[in-house]
Amino acid sequence: MKKNVKIKNKNNEIISNKNRYEDPTEFIKLNEDNRIWGKPKRWVRAKELTFAINGEQTFYYPDEEYDDADVLTTKIENEINYVELKAEYTIEIEDYNPVPTSVSPMQIRLALNQLGLRQIIEDAVASGSQDLKDMWEFATEFKRDYPLIIQLGIDLEITPEEIDNIFRLAGTK
Repeated sequence: MKKNVKIKNKNNEIISNKNRYEDPTEFIKLNEDNRIWGKPKRWVRAKELTFAINGEQTFYYPDEEYDDADVLTTKIENEINYVELKAEYTIEIEDYNPVPTSVSPMQIRLALNQLGLRQIIEDAVASGSQDLKDMWEFATEFKRDYPLIIQLGIDLEITPEEIDNIFRLAGTK
C-alpha cells in the first residue's frame, strides 16, 4: 500500500501534500539533506549574553540565531552549553487511502448499513426531490462529486470529509 508523506511547517500548516510512495524513505532523506523545507531538529551552541544596557540584553549566537520558543531542551557538553532546536517542519506519513470517484448502489448501501446511516438516508430521499428519488432507486453507480450527493450531505449536515469516508468504506465492499 502506498504511503502519503505530508510536510507541515512550524505553524502546523501543510506545505506539501500528495507525496505518494511505496517506501517514502528516499523522498524524506532527499528533503532532509537538501533542506528543501527548512532545517531539521538539531543541536547548536547556546546563545551567549554579550552585554545588557538599561535592561536590554544583547546576545551572540555562535552557530545560528534562534527564537527561545524553538528550544526543546538544553545540555552541557565539555563545558559548552547547547540547545536542541525544533525542526522548521514536520513529516507525517499516513496510509494513502483515496476516495473512490464512484461506487455501486450495493456498495453504498452496505456501507450505510454498517455506519447505521441507511434509514436516515432513505428517509431524506423519501422526502426529497423526484430527481433524488430516481437517483437512489435507479442509479447504476454513485459518483462522489454528483450534485445530489453533495446537496444531500449539506441537507443532513454530513461534512465532505464524512462523505469521503462513506465512499472509502463503500469502496471496500
